[in-house]
Amino acid sequence: MTEELLNDEQFIKIQQLNSSTGSERRNSMIDQKDVDQLNGKLSDSSDSSTSISGSEMNENDKDQLHQLSNIINSVSSSAKNQSTSSGSSTTTTTTTSKKPIIPTEDDENDNNNKKNIVVNNINATTTTISQNNSKINHIKLEIAKINGKEKTRFHRDSHKLISFFDDVDFDVRPSLIDGAMTEPFKSSFEGPILEKQIKAFEKNKKAHLSDHFEIDKVSTPNDYNNNSNKLRLESNFSGIYIMLWMVLGFTAGRGILEYYVGHDGSFRDLIVLKIMVNDIPNVIIFDGLMILASYFVVIIQYFIKAHVLKWDKLGEIIASLYEFAFFLVFNYKLFDASLGFHWIARIFLYLHSMVLIMKMHSFSFFNGYLWNITKELNFSKKALTKYKDAPNDEIIKTLERSRDFCEHELKKLQIQIDDPSENFPNNITFKSYTMFLLFPTLVYQLSYPRSKKFRISYLFEKTCAVFGTIFVMTLVAELYVYPSILKADFMREHFVWPPTKQQTLEWFYILFEVMPPFTVLYILAFYLIWDAILNAFAEMTFFGDRYFYGDWWNCITFIEFSRIWNVPVHKFLLRHVYHSSMNVWKLTRAQATMFTFIFSSIFHEYAMFVIFKRVRCYMFLFQMSQLPMAWASNSRLLKDKKALGNVLFWGGVCSGPSVILALYLFY
Repeated sequence: MTEELLNDEQFIKIQQLNSSTGSERRNSMIDQKDVDQLNGKLSDSSDSSTSISGSEMNENDKDQLHQLSNIINSVSSSAKNQSTSSGSSTTTTTTTSKKPIIPTEDDENDNNNKKNIVVNNINATTTTISQNNSKINHIKLEIAKINGKEKTRFHRDSHKLISFFDDVDFDVRPSLIDGAMTEPFKSSFEGPILEKQIKAFEKNKKAHLSDHFEIDKVSTPNDYNNNSNKLRLESNFSGIYIMLWMVLGFTAGRGILEYYVGHDGSFRDLIVLKIMVNDIPNVIIFDGLMILASYFVVIIQYFIKAHVLKWDKLGEIIASLYEFAFFLVFNYKLFDASLGFHWIARIFLYLHSMVLIMKMHSFSFFNGYLWNITKELNFSKKALTKYKDAPNDEIIKTLERSRDFCEHELKKLQIQIDDPSENFPNNITFKSYTMFLLFPTLVYQLSYPRSKKFRISYLFEKTCAVFGTIFVMTLVAELYVYPSILKADFMREHFVWPPTKQQTLEWFYILFEVMPPFTVLYILAFYLIWDAILNAFAEMTFFGDRYFYGDWWNCITFIEFSRIWNVPVHKFLLRHVYHSSMNVWKLTRAQATMFTFIFSSIFHEYAMFVIFKRVRCYMFLFQMSQLPMAWASNSRLLKDKKALGNVLFWGGVCSGPSVILALYLFY
């Protein structure tokens, strides 16, 4: 019974995944004792010519070969007896009649049949042994693939379960700007409140002092001051928030007026606006085709649900190849001359294609993980029932750990789900995937925190913010960035190597000329995507978790910035790149961090290729430079100088995008 289980490929995988004893845990390799049981050698048979030396056989193989040995011995004995009998008969006949006795046709047929039976049995047994050897080799190959995965399920010291769902968390919370500025302004903006807080505190302090002296005349006011809570001044920045938008609005208004007067009272020459308007029909059609094509991952899951495919055999391969093909096909078509996409349309469609690929990947591999967990749980329960009386305690413990882990994972999902109909695999529907496409997140799970009410005024506000921000960005790009780009293009056409002093000065002049407006565009792009658009979709879909960004403006290192300025992408990279690379490729934390940065930097560089149609790797190098800058910020020179770190951070934010733009424009 033990040997049968140890020869089961699924059990060996489970044994590996659920080892939990740190340095003493088994590596899912079968112990030598079990190997000896599985690969026992056949002892010498009575006839050495029929033994198969050096072959690995199980007990069934031994029984079959022993039976064959008995058959061979019986045939040999029969042939021997027949030969002896024939010899004595021949002697007698020779003595009497002097004529040999010729075997009959029936005797020859009988001997031939016995020989054929022996040969067929030997061939069948040899084939069976070969198949078993092949199966054992296959099991060993599978063991090698999953070696080391036990660390992903249990903590090394505490042996507590490590859930797949613990890396990413969702909760009902507002976005940072809404929580600190917009919400107080909309609901109960009361003007200055610090003076009221100070007066209330002073009044409370006098009352407590009076009561204190009535109780204990010996005490002094310093006793109260030492033991009382200090005043914490609280306010919001709604006024500053409004002021910044007013300044930006007045600046945009001035630019519009100057442009209107300088172009004979017409806006028909707005190049950036004309580009955006002309591409809209083709962009909508192309974007719609990408969205429809992404539904193929749902069809794959339907096939797995119908037991046509298996995720761990073919489904995972098909899903991965389709994601790669999706990227190649649609990004190749972005440069199709017949479509005529300008760089604004190309970068928008590229970014949305990456969003769709990340959503497809998360949907596929989240459900794939649940398919594997469900399969393992069913096997563990059946095996525990079947082998409950097995003498090997390690087998029982392995199966119990497997069962406990799988049940823990599935129960954790059920706790998060209010409606049982949403549980796995009922979530595999086109409706569920459609809602995931609309949710402002890149990490798929069965349910998300939901808001309780829909605020039409809030949606209207964010919709106005979307179109208003796009309008302001268009004006800034048209009035302050586009003229500098034309200068850079002219200089690039007349560029000589090595660059002259005059060319170098002109490059720096254009760099400083484009830096202020491009920084404004950078901040506006952040607000447009991570506050206006994502909050608008969150309100439409009742998505409760609005934590799309942190207070990145207070960062002192770019490593912090990479984590909190784009939380949805950070969550995706954390689960599906960082942790997956450690689980699948057994990378260390440092190696996984490096791989994640390289992975992200490659796609940032490709974004520059989509815009400029040339590869220079400037963006890649700037992205990777965050790692040495993070090391420098943790050095003794800067570690405790947080204000200086924030100054350096903002210096990079203001200069970095402009330097990258200038490099791609010139070189």
